[in-house]
Order: sequence, then structure tokens, then C-alpha cells
Amino acid sequence: MKSKTRTVAAVVSFTASLVGITAAEAQPAHAASSCPANAPCLYQDPMWSGGIYVFGPGATSGCWNIAGYFDNRTSSIDNNRSRPIVLWQYAGCRGESKYVYENWELSSLGSFDNKASSVSFPS
Repeated sequence: MKSKTRTVAAVVSFTASLVGITAAEAQPAHAASSCPANAPCLYQDPMWSGGIYVFGPGATSGCWNIAGYFDNRTSSIDNNRSRPIVLWQYAGCRGESKYVYENWELSSLGSFDNKASSVSFPS
């Protein structure tokens, strides 16, 4: 069965740097308080700062392209969901990928910095 690719509408707001967050690459979700419950959030800058791209409640399965400004501009993430997500290098969930566990934050994407163009939501 062919997977449908959808474009997500972004909610963009610019936030100040968060205070008191450790520089660990991955940790249980709690630091990026600007991310709503049950929503994966992409951040423009490391340490959950800069602009924020929030996936809405409809983003629960399949492949979603990262729309507009945030395409190839993600530097940190808060996966504030009880399920994992996968960041993909190219639209249509192709190319190199980065797995993000459920309820985890990445303060920096390391070698995947500014590479994400799509996101998948595995079952």
C-alpha cells in the first residue's frame, strides 16, 4: 500500500532560550515546556530555542513533509508523545534518518543538524 505524504501546517513562534537545561543530547522529556502535550515539536536552534514547529493532533501516522521555513532548519526536538518519531533527510521520508524515542528530547541533532525534511510516525 502506498503511503500518502502530507504537508503539515506549522505553528511558528519565536521563543527565548530556555534556562536550566543540561546539554545532554537525549534525556526524558521535561525541559522544552513550550511544546504542548502529545505533540512533537521541532526547534530552529539547539537547546529548544528559536522558532518552533508544532505537529498538530492529526499527525499520528504516515509520512509528513516539513513545510516552508523549517525544511532543513531543525536543530533540536521535543518528542512529547508516547510513541517514537523518525526524522528523514528528504521529503517523502527518504534518505538518512534519525530515530527519536517516545517522550524524549534532543537538545542537539549532532550530525543530523539542519537536515530534516520529513517526519514519520511509526506504529
